[in-house]
Amino acid sequence: MRHTNRSTQAPDGIGLVLHDVTVGHGPVALLRNISATVPARSFLGLVGVNGAGKSTLLRTLIGELPPVSGEIGFFSEGRELARLTSAGLDIVGGHRSRRPSEIVSSLAKIGVRLLDESYVFHNLTAQQNLALAFRSLNSGMKQSTIAVRMQSDFPELDYLWRMLLGQSGIAVLSRTASQLSGGERHILSLLCGLVTKPKLLLLDEPTLGISRPAVDYLFSLFAVWKTQPWRPTIVVADQFANLLSSVVDDLWDITTLRDAAHTCTASQEAR
Repeated sequence: MRHTNRSTQAPDGIGLVLHDVTVGHGPVALLRNISATVPARSFLGLVGVNGAGKSTLLRTLIGELPPVSGEIGFFSEGRELARLTSAGLDIVGGHRSRRPSEIVSSLAKIGVRLLDESYVFHNLTAQQNLALAFRSLNSGMKQSTIAVRMQSDFPELDYLWRMLLGQSGIAVLSRTASQLSGGERHILSLLCGLVTKPKLLLLDEPTLGISRPAVDYLFSLFAVWKTQPWRPTIVVADQFANLLSSVVDDLWDITTLRDAAHTCTASQEAR
């Protein structure tokens, strides 16, 4: 696969339009009648107490949980790319996906990613997970090659990369994801997701299990993204409301997303 420096590529962010959406687990509805707009390339933060529905909403947006009712539209440059309802996902000009696994796969193909610890394959090594993230058909991609790609193509991720290596160095790549600590596995999932250059990036508790210096670094990385031409649309659910409010375009309390229309107020850079 030919690769170029990411700074020369400017993927168009994918925006969201939710119309009267109810989400939940089976018959149990956590959030009802959500109508909201998230413009392409905007940066939205979601906060709320545990169990309020932040993770459930993100998993609905990625297709893991079908909406109980309502519809979710995915847009880029004013053009609808896909529409998600309780009946499944319709790709404009394409096919309908009905099963959650098919929906997740179809959305991934247009650049929609949800990053959490479940994003990596626990039975594969860190090296194999990263090789797959680079879309290499060779899961035996050399550790040295991965290191070169990380340093040349993604210099802004250098700190996360060095945190993954830690004291073990490049040998950590030979461990399966299940053998990594919770924090290492979380960092691996962030790296694997970010190198895929998503157009809509959903992050569920990205600070979970990582050190406070790493948390501060991650939020500084968010701030850098806001100034870049390749900036994707980002939706982050996290417990650090104060830190989120310092970098996002808008901050929504998940408990208020009911029976009212909401629009993320995108900064000038996102427009």
